[in-house]
Amino acid sequence: MSDPTLPPEPPEAQPPVPTPPPAGDYGAAPAGDYGAPPPPPAYAPPPPPPPTYAAPPPPPAPPAYAPPPPGYAAAPADGYGPPANVPGNLAEWPARAIGGLIDYFGPAFVFLFIEFFISFTLGLLLSLLNIGWYFYNKYLEGTTGQSTGKKIAGTKLVRAQDGGLVGTGNAIIRGFVHIVDAIPCYVGFLWPLWDAQKQTFADKIMGTVVVKRSSKAAR
Repeated sequence: MSDPTLPPEPPEAQPPVPTPPPAGDYGAAPAGDYGAPPPPPAYAPPPPPPPTYAAPPPPPAPPAYAPPPPGYAAAPADGYGPPANVPGNLAEWPARAIGGLIDYFGPAFVFLFIEFFISFTLGLLLSLLNIGWYFYNKYLEGTTGQSTGKKIAGTKLVRAQDGGLVGTGNAIIRGFVHIVDAIPCYVGFLWPLWDAQKQTFADKIMGTVVVKRSSKAAR
């Protein structure tokens, strides 16, 4: 209890109470100033796609040419005509045999007959001439396709691939390769009788065929 004789103590100082700001100064922002953002502006629709163009029309077909008149065949690309070993072009065995007899066996038999039965000296000289006869016919066979015997028999020697001429060198080699036809009992010379390409063994080795002279491959 305080002494009554003492003067009263002053009251404790109180902190000042802040005065609230007047309404309207710092209140909520008026509507429209800081409200929700406005919606984004509407964009125009994209432009339509470019028009499509139709495909160009196909080029016109080349004009048709009239076929050649009858009797004129189209010229082959290689200049030799169809393959020589087409069935129908191939020479038959009897015609081949006639040509071979004239080129090889006929002169040889005549010269041997003269040599043994008439005059050995004359026959020997004629046998030497037979060698020249052989190479002469091979020259004709390689450059024209027809030896003396083939010309008489109506046949011609050509390449099986394209019907071209074989050349003198190949014609001579083919003549020697006929030895292969003679080895098995001369069966090679008879082989064209049943062979589909009517070839001897020498023909198969050299790639040649014998055709008819009137065929396209023999022209």
